[in-house]
Amino acid sequence: MHTTYTFQGRPYLPLRPQLSAPGDGISP
Repeated sequence: MHTTYTFQGRPYLPLRPQLSAPGDGISP
């Protein structure tokens, strides 16, 4: 399943919550 989320208008895939940069991953 390719679910794309949007953060600040930028789409991204929440695959690396640990190695993700600000606005490029899952926010707590």
